[in-house]
Amino acid sequence: MIKHTMKKTFITLALAALAAVPAMAQKQMPRLNPGIGPVEAASMTFRSLPENAQTFINTLFPSTAVSSVVNDFKDHEYDVTMSDGYEITFDYAGNWTQVEAPDGVMLPSSTLVALVPEQTVITTLSGDDLVNGGVMDSIEEIEVYPEGYLVEYAAGTYGKGKAAVSKTDGKITGHKLSARQSKCGKKDGHRKARHDRGGKARTVKFNPAAAVLQR
Repeated sequence: MIKHTMKKTFITLALAALAAVPAMAQKQMPRLNPGIGPVEAASMTFRSLPENAQTFINTLFPSTAVSSVVNDFKDHEYDVTMSDGYEITFDYAGNWTQVEAPDGVMLPSSTLVALVPEQTVITTLSGDDLVNGGVMDSIEEIEVYPEGYLVEYAAGTYGKGKAAVSKTDGKITGHKLSARQSKCGKKDGHRKARHDRGGKARTVKFNPAAAVLQR
């Protein structure tokens, strides 16, 4: 009788323990800092970049040191800042997506020729389609898209222009002139502009194929 009772009690306890396993498995460790979200970017070494991105920098900036390399997890790209202020953005495959000169500096024509090999595009930027005499010597920033290139250039003393140029035929598919504003920190996605609204950054993407480059 005693053995039967002990056996019954043991079985009951064993079943209770098994029943508690799913509940224990579902319990998760609480977040100690619930206000902190996932890491969006982190520093990395130049050697950690894809090989073609390293080659790009060594070719276009052979005598310039790399100041910083950042892995932007949010936008899936690498942001490289050179010691002279130039900024280059690469996608995760190591392809350049944006090159930006420092404030008050224009991209050298030799750099533009390396970035935009299509002769029709070069002809467009050198011609009088945008301004008399062309904009080859006034370009501050260039981005590449599947459809074409988005070029930002200085237009006079107080203005700036943006032009979308097709890869297919080199024609201008969009153009906009505006008053010059101080640059607010580089890129952000393939040409993002960040506006402070209640402490949050709003991303605006630019479409180079748009007839009017809206901002």
